[in-house]
Amino acid sequence: YQAIRQFLEHRDPQRIIDALKAGDLRGMGGAGVPAHQKWTDVWQAKGSEKYIVCNADESEPATFKDRELLLRTPYLVLEGVILAGLITGATRGYIYVRHEYQEQIAAMKQAIATAEQRECCGKNILGSGRDFLVEVFTSPGGYVCGEQSALVEVMEDRRAQPRNKPPELQTNGLYDKPTLVSNVETFAWAPAIAVRGGEWYANQGVPDCKGLRFFSLCGDVARPGVYEVPSGITLGELIEKHAGGVSGTLKAFAPSGPSAGFLPAQIPVEQLPRGWQQRKELAALAAKVQQDGGKHLSVLDLPLDLQRFRDLGLMLGAGMTVYNDSHDMAEAALNCVEFFRNESCGKCVPCRIGSEKVVQIAESLLARKLDAPQLALQKLLIKELARTMETTSICGLGTVAAKPLQTALDHFSEDAHRHLR
Repeated sequence: YQAIRQFLEHRDPQRIIDALKAGDLRGMGGAGVPAHQKWTDVWQAKGSEKYIVCNADESEPATFKDRELLLRTPYLVLEGVILAGLITGATRGYIYVRHEYQEQIAAMKQAIATAEQRECCGKNILGSGRDFLVEVFTSPGGYVCGEQSALVEVMEDRRAQPRNKPPELQTNGLYDKPTLVSNVETFAWAPAIAVRGGEWYANQGVPDCKGLRFFSLCGDVARPGVYEVPSGITLGELIEKHAGGVSGTLKAFAPSGPSAGFLPAQIPVEQLPRGWQQRKELAALAAKVQQDGGKHLSVLDLPLDLQRFRDLGLMLGAGMTVYNDSHDMAEAALNCVEFFRNESCGKCVPCRIGSEKVVQIAESLLARKLDAPQLALQKLLIKELARTMETTSICGLGTVAAKPLQTALDHFSEDAHRHLR
């Protein structure tokens, strides 16, 4: 608990927040919001009652990095939560854990008990006169329970449904008080950054990327698991160096569970955003594409960095899946869109109706009810439906519910055509 001791010695919140900014620490749950921005918003929010919530409701398929952090380093996660509470002036902290994680719940409760024995948590922390109580809150379960505003609704003993925004949680969160909600990994990195400085963390990335990341990798690789790697390494390096290579021939890659859909082994350059080659940050990648003929970008050359993916019009999450050539991506897409349909909370019409419509289209295809002209019309419908859901759904589930089927039809048309009437 060195970070807590140092903070209580200096009592300079701005110094820690500046370190988070220099390190470019971001939310590791998927959205990638800068940590210093959230911490500052809650710190400067008015009110004597504030809350810190560690979001450990890890419900995205293929994502299981937080499970390992909670089990192996619960004291780091707890220290990050306590540090955030002391800096922002919060009065209480919660570790919000999905109900299936019984081992992790026990590990966090033990970490809290140990911290209280050391007077680093609870009443009068290290004799400073500061109080900050932390407890574990068990999620009732469900994909949408991980959405941060739905999470707050659950903690207030209401149905798990996302809130309309504004206001934001940083000003009107739990019990309508300023609330900082962030991911397990984000809190786990905060103590080291507070002690060693933001530059230390930023310099861990390669090349010109900042920080370290945990990725969970599963599917058709020799060694599925959770890997701590520098931001910016390529997918090929992660798979070959750490995961033992692809089992079979690489066919598809899901960079964010099912939420980002599927990418082919060779991405057509024409499907990437216009002008991406002119971006300075992507110069090395553009040069590699030119060396390989200029028409395709190998998915193995993608740098695993949130901003680099966004520059390419792609989405990078914390959990990734590798598919070899034994998979039918149309069948995989149906599995994914059924998941989103089943997990929709039903609050907003675009998601409630749209997710069911996407499943119906996929089922019609796999039931051999469509011919080639009908499939072409359905592709246009899915494109329009996806755009509508992205712009009008309240939370992230609705914005991605059509992605698996849309990308499967775009990139793996031969699989879809095998199911035509």
